[in-house]
Amino acid sequence: MGKIFELGLSLGSPRRQWSNRLLLLSIAGILFLTLLPFRFNFHPPSLTHSPFLLEGWWAKGSSLFDAFLNVLLFVPFGFGVSAKLREKHVSKLGMFFASLFLGALLSYTVEFTQIYIPSRDSGWGDIVTNGSGSAVGFFVFELCGALILDILSAAEVFLEKLLVWPRFAVVISLYLLLWFGLSIFFQHQTRLTRWDRFPLLLVGNDASSLYLAGWQGAVDAVQWWDHPLSTEAVQQMAAGNRADSQPALLADYDFSGPLPLGDRINFLPPLSLISKPGKAEFRESAEHSNSYLSGDNWLTSRVPVTNLVLALQRTSQFALRVLCRPRSSSENRAAILSLSTPSGFDDLEIVQDDSDLAFWFENDVTTNRYNMEWYLKDVFRADRTLDVVFSYDGNTLSAYINGQKQSPSYPLGPGLGLARHFRHVKTFELDGYEYIYYSLIFFIAGSLAGISCRNIRRGNMGAVVSLSLLFLLPALLLEAILVLVSGKFFSWGYVALSVILTLGGAAWISADGMPAAFPPQKTP
Repeated sequence: MGKIFELGLSLGSPRRQWSNRLLLLSIAGILFLTLLPFRFNFHPPSLTHSPFLLEGWWAKGSSLFDAFLNVLLFVPFGFGVSAKLREKHVSKLGMFFASLFLGALLSYTVEFTQIYIPSRDSGWGDIVTNGSGSAVGFFVFELCGALILDILSAAEVFLEKLLVWPRFAVVISLYLLLWFGLSIFFQHQTRLTRWDRFPLLLVGNDASSLYLAGWQGAVDAVQWWDHPLSTEAVQQMAAGNRADSQPALLADYDFSGPLPLGDRINFLPPLSLISKPGKAEFRESAEHSNSYLSGDNWLTSRVPVTNLVLALQRTSQFALRVLCRPRSSSENRAAILSLSTPSGFDDLEIVQDDSDLAFWFENDVTTNRYNMEWYLKDVFRADRTLDVVFSYDGNTLSAYINGQKQSPSYPLGPGLGLARHFRHVKTFELDGYEYIYYSLIFFIAGSLAGISCRNIRRGNMGAVVSLSLLFLLPALLLEAILVLVSGKFFSWGYVALSVILTLGGAAWISADGMPAAFPPQKTP
């Protein structure tokens, strides 16, 4: 740190202001971390009091560690407020109370908003800890604020001298190439390379749980594709159009025929009905058709479905449709369908967990099954027919219930691949990993571009055109790379996000004014 500080002094530049940038960055971080996943329900369950009184004192499941994190989250905000007020020559006492009050006010705004986010809880205790964190930011500023601002200012001056055109073109190219290489590596982890090639296909149980109770209910259809299905195709099937009218139907089991149940496409082996060890063999009757599973019996392929695994690994995509009618919505936990082995290795599984539907499949980023199972809440009702479709395009898993696409989806992009090296990843945070990953690439790239713009002299049209291309070309290139690696659908949404982050970085770096690296020469 001392060398950077000395470098900044040696360059002879005055200290740059950072208060606006610190405030903007801290507020953006607070809103991102507290309002994720940004899915609002403006008609929440009725409260027993005014929503302005929040929902209680402490949020559900709060701990001492959570309180510490709440304090830590608002320290940068308090530091930024103090830096801004010092520029306005406000007294230390005024800075302290302003930091405490503004921190508590921002926290209250967040807590009130969280009432309308179903996955969030609000409470007055968070306001106390957040406000305290803002006050701690004031003390940090008083203790070492000058040193921190000097280091930031020196680093900014150093970058201004470094990022002179065309040297900036080399630096930003190397920076983006590094991230593109990492993106290829992380995106490749979402492919189905980890699947066991010799699983059994079971309907109503898991191959490693044959001594436990199986699933109870009726299954009317099981269909496989080696590619994702569009929303329109799923809705057409739910409306009664035949699934075999869709291209590349891989397998389609006929549950209306005699046992064993055959695949209409003749791609997969037939499914035989077997019973739990120690239980009497199941007998078909007028009351119970072949599709009915009592919990003591289930359907299984007698041989591994290796050809199914190879077909899905070839594309690293799939779609799976199951029509089922649960006997009740109070099952403890049982597999409706699984690709699994007796040794306990599962490739894929659809599970009824009481009234919830859970789905999991294996790849390099979903190995922690406890955290990575995708739960769809309150799906099952007794004797209600469900048309369930899971569609995976190599990057994003989508779920459909009776033709209705479920929200949010289940993205497995490069952000998840990076995040799993730093924390135990969880399904409800998947969108956040992608936002952070794209910010690391494009917000920082935009900030570097904003600094480089200070060095562009009038008339240097080559530099102007090149910097203009920076705001769009890398976004298109990254999306094309991810499509090539995963086979996923091209997303203009991610391209737009990348461009917005790049522009945001360029605007942010100049939020405290853009000093001229080349001041105008004096007239003799």
